Parts: sequence; structure tokens; C-alpha cells
Amino acid sequence: MKILFKSLVLLLFFNLSLFAKINYKTELIVSNLGVIWGMDFLDENRLILTQKDGKVFVLNLKTKALQKIKNIPKVYYQGQGGLLDIKVSPNYKSDSWIYFTYSKNINNQGLTTLSRAKLKNNSFINQQDLLITKSNTSTSRHFGSRIAFDNKGHLFFSVGDRGVRKTAQNLLNHSGTIIRLNLDGSIPKDNPFINNKNALDEIYSYGHRNPQGMFFDKEKTFYSQ
Repeated sequence: MKILFKSLVLLLFFNLSLFAKINYKTELIVSNLGVIWGMDFLDENRLILTQKDGKVFVLNLKTKALQKIKNIPKVYYQGQGGLLDIKVSPNYKSDSWIYFTYSKNINNQGLTTLSRAKLKNNSFINQQDLLITKSNTSTSRHFGSRIAFDNKGHLFFSVGDRGVRKTAQNLLNHSGTIIRLNLDGSIPKDNPFINNKNALDEIYSYGHRNPQGMFFDKEKTFYSQ
């Protein structure tokens, strides 16, 4: 145990010594925004970001100009619900799609929803809800949600257990799951529960509490937390 501890200390010291040789500079780009949930690059100079209360902005990193985007779907902005993650399509240069998740108001309950739209003249157009999840509960907690892509034409997004833990073990709803879809919203034929009548075809992984961090390692494997 002592040897392991000393090794960890030495490794940490070595890593810090490497970073100590690098000079960092911090610069304020924008301020006075609300709760920023997701962001992604449209190109090397423009960043698109979501605000939890239902607003989308494009930030020009060169000019620092902030442009509000119009025609955003109305979100269920209650508790932890609202406008959530946003990711540019891996084929953005050719298909122009921007994917985002939000809590959609259905009968005064929020359901984590995957949607996509295109950006034109500072407005969302061709907006499509690709999947309104079966994740309704009476709480306003644990909606997830993050989006990730692999390199095989699939999209993953996370849904929280909606504040009711046992639902994450029920494969007949989407609560507490990682969902895997094709980029057009259709279901991949090799999803793990595709032939299981006691499970929803969209589910890729289940038993999660509230995944709000997710990354797909295209070289090795898939991670969420």
C-alpha cells in the first residue's frame, strides 16, 4: 500500500511538473448568461450553446458577438428539466443537422426528447422530434441528458431515471437508459434488445441514475457517467 501511494504521488508530481512548463491565459468571452447546459462548435469560430430555460445562442469567438437563435421548441422548464444538450452532426458539412435534447411538456409532465433542426438566418428550421421518450413520472428530476456519436452512423443519448430509481430496471420504459439510434432517428437492427418483447428496441444500456456526462471513444469503447 505504501509503495502504491508513493508511486501515485510521484506520478502526480511528474504530471504537474509537465504542466508547470506551460503558460496559460484566461480570457472572458461572454458573461451574464443563464445556466448553460450544452455547447458544440459549428466551425472553428462559432460555438452553439443551449441555455436551460429554453434559449439557444451562437457565439462568435472572434468578435465575441452573441446571436440568439429563434424558433426553438417550447421546453418543460421545471426542476432539472429544460433545454439540455446540443451536438452538431458528424456530417454537418453535408447534412447541416444539429441534434439537441430537451424536456417536452406532455400532459404537464416532462419527457426527455431527442430532436434535430437546421440553422438558417439565425433560426431553427425543419425541426423534427426524433424520439419522445417513454419516461414520464410525477417528478421534475433526472432528465439526463447528453448526446454522443460513434463513427458508424449511430447517435447515443442519455435519459435519467426521472427520480424513480426502480424505473431504470424496467426495460419497457426509457427511464435510466442510454438510447442508440441511427442519425435519422430509426432503430439500428443490431441493438441489444431488438428481438426482446419485454424491452424497448431503442435501449442500448439501462440501469443508470442520471447520466449527465457521456463520451464515445471511437478507438476503444463507450463511456457515460
